[in-house]
Amino acid sequence: MEFLSSKKEKKMEFLSRYSQKPDSERPKIQTLDRITVLPDTILLHIFSFLPMEDVVKTCILSKQWRFLWTTVSALMFSHRNQPDEDLCKFISFVDKTLVLINCPKLKIFSVDFAYHRRFSADVNVWLCFVTKHGVEELKLDFSNKHNFGSGLFQLPQHLYSNGSFVKLSLSMCGIVPKGLISWKSLKSLTIGSTELSGNMIGNIVLGSPVLNFLELFNCWGFDKLEINGGSLRKLVINGYLNQKKGDSVVEIWAPGVRSLDILGCLHGKIIQLENISSTVDAKLDFYLTKINHDADDDFKMEKFMLSDMLVSIQLIKYLTFGTWFIEVLSMLEIKGLPSVLPKCKRLMLHTPIQERYLSGIVNLLHSSPDVETLIINMTPPSFEFETCFNAKISNFFNVDGESYWTSKQKLFRCLDLRLKTIRISGFEGRHCGLEIPFLQFLLKSSRALEKMVINGRGVGQDDLVRGAFQDQLQVAESLLSFPRSSKGAVIIFKH
Repeated sequence: MEFLSSKKEKKMEFLSRYSQKPDSERPKIQTLDRITVLPDTILLHIFSFLPMEDVVKTCILSKQWRFLWTTVSALMFSHRNQPDEDLCKFISFVDKTLVLINCPKLKIFSVDFAYHRRFSADVNVWLCFVTKHGVEELKLDFSNKHNFGSGLFQLPQHLYSNGSFVKLSLSMCGIVPKGLISWKSLKSLTIGSTELSGNMIGNIVLGSPVLNFLELFNCWGFDKLEINGGSLRKLVINGYLNQKKGDSVVEIWAPGVRSLDILGCLHGKIIQLENISSTVDAKLDFYLTKINHDADDDFKMEKFMLSDMLVSIQLIKYLTFGTWFIEVLSMLEIKGLPSVLPKCKRLMLHTPIQERYLSGIVNLLHSSPDVETLIINMTPPSFEFETCFNAKISNFFNVDGESYWTSKQKLFRCLDLRLKTIRISGFEGRHCGLEIPFLQFLLKSSRALEKMVINGRGVGQDDLVRGAFQDQLQVAESLLSFPRSSKGAVIIFKH
């Protein structure tokens, strides 16, 4: 007690001593500028995450920083979502900035603006700067909805032979090499909104010996995607803009690709997987729109595409299916055309639990006897998938969702023997919906289940007023009370 009392007295004495002194005699507490004292290397690293307009402004902060920005190794310029009348100022700003840059080796050069051909001379000067400074990552986004076809910026020929590029991202850039392509260091390539005729992609892969990632975003012009040799492991086809009058086919030959994603809107283009023999991970989250609409075609185009795909993906271990795919699969199921996926270990579904998808979900569960992990994203798709079909679609989905699962007589081998983990996201949990009966069915049928993780869909302020959060708590309690076939199964509910 004496020690504590003595300690307290000393503290009070210290405080009273300095509180009674005039301001001039009190110890001055100096504020420390922690940013300025950082080494230049760290400051430049911070600059690399900022738009170039903000980086240049740092020159007014202090004398130490006056010329620091000129040595930054990441240059990122953007004029997206800004007034068109300021575009000339933006072009001038880029021109003047590049003149003052004093960094011999650049890591990143990124330009994003609505290109017009009157700026072609400026852009060509920028790309000479890129070549001179050995840029490793180049991003050119010249997206302009008024500038398709002949208005595209044509890449200069010197860019097709560059040993510095490690990552390339090109949007609305004409790719027409007059000679061989040589990108010896290139590992990642994204091409968007561009015509790729002939065997352009095959030639790019041959000229890029270490390329392992390739994404084609809303490109057009190719009917065959043949990728032989090289080191490409990840292929992403994100949409296809068909410029022809009728529906047609794109063949994919990619025997060395390990991961394949087919996403977005395929406008009048059927994807035919001819050879993906090395693929172990596939994501099919696309939707098909037809150019020639025939009210009496009975969905022949959709059924042909999916039936062919289901044969090609039979041996793939990790599969993801999107909403449109599952909807068409529901029609195939009703018409007696089930899929067979004997090797699938992880099945991921992006689908709301609604009547129109139930048969497709049943199809996939029944056809995947070895699935150990089931992942379901119940968030509705971002596109208006109903417009993909004609009015006859409603005739296919006359099922009673509430009693649907209890009425199924099929033997789900994956639920009976293999399924260990279930992960749910985007869960709404309304008592009047179909999500709860579906989860109840999974809990009751999965004999080997170890855990079910449920991530509830976020609620906003309006939802809180309506008591949505309280409803989800009640749903969580009811889920915990459901009977489980696996006595050791754990249910984890996350909000």
